[in-house]
Amino acid sequence: MNHKQSLEFVGPPTALLLTASITFLCLGTGLRAENDAAYSRAAKLYERIDAAITPADYQALASDCVRRLRLTPGNTNEPAAQVLLRIVAEKPDVLKPYVPTLLEYVGDADRSSTMRCYELQVVGLAGGNADQILPVLEKALGNSSLSDFFARFYAAQAILRIDSQHTGAISFLINQVDAKEPTSRWTSAYIMRGLPKLSDRLTPILEKKLDDPHPSVRVYAAGALIRNQQNKRLLEKIVQTLSNAVKEDGRSAYLMPITFSEWTMPHNMIAVGYLKEIGPSAGSAVPVLLQALQSSEVELRVVIPQAISAIGSGSDEEIIALTRVTQQDKSAYVRREAQKALQVLYENKNE
Repeated sequence: MNHKQSLEFVGPPTALLLTASITFLCLGTGLRAENDAAYSRAAKLYERIDAAITPADYQALASDCVRRLRLTPGNTNEPAAQVLLRIVAEKPDVLKPYVPTLLEYVGDADRSSTMRCYELQVVGLAGGNADQILPVLEKALGNSSLSDFFARFYAAQAILRIDSQHTGAISFLINQVDAKEPTSRWTSAYIMRGLPKLSDRLTPILEKKLDDPHPSVRVYAAGALIRNQQNKRLLEKIVQTLSNAVKEDGRSAYLMPITFSEWTMPHNMIAVGYLKEIGPSAGSAVPVLLQALQSSEVELRVVIPQAISAIGSGSDEEIIALTRVTQQDKSAYVRREAQKALQVLYENKNE
């Protein structure tokens, strides 16, 4: 799976965000040469992860990325950290030998908060010796420094991946999801979505957040609750929450830059991705998605066809709407995605 496939629902704008994010990280140097060099290094890393096939490929790339993190602990290493996240998602055992080193990085007081967030995610996904890992993660969780605000959330997530009933981590997320500041609330909901399993204490709290006044909190809470599809009443509420978000102006409330794939992405785009994840059970959202094909936001229109192909039944209404998009939408990206969605719907109908 390459980086384009892993972020498949996002579509072409993600590639543009990749270019923008790398450029943004490098502009601080004020030197074009350094900017170009950093971009080139990042591009080579992404090419290597896309081409990785054998265990030796992944091992060599992991070793190189961990080495890069040690050499320059600043945010310019973000591409290397992102590649480590890709590796640990695809081949978690490859990263296990590097967990002790990554724990050293996490515990380094001079480490940037951004890099610590990435390293905490990798450690949580790679896992390992709980007796070795948990003390470092618990220290990060207890760090009340303003500069490490987001790192505390990722520490909680990593802890709960290793110990799903960890009282301190659960209490931290519960306190934050009810905080006055919306940033704390949506970060906590986002982190809960990344847990392998929600505890009985967290599910009812997240359900209440479906009515939160802030749109990003509602969307992330819905995303965290998606796995509870066996609860029909709750699923209907989740789909309704996400459908309402699709209809909102996505430019009115941006999600925070917590991971690259959702960096400054409008909340209505995230809602579309979550509806796609739910699949056919989100059928009641199809009329909203069809209407949103006429949105003025091209970044929203480009992700909708894939969601319709995952949710829809191939009805005449869906076929007509998507066909119109292939013929009339001003964006080549949107037209292409609509054509791909039509192909999927036709194939599903013929099965």
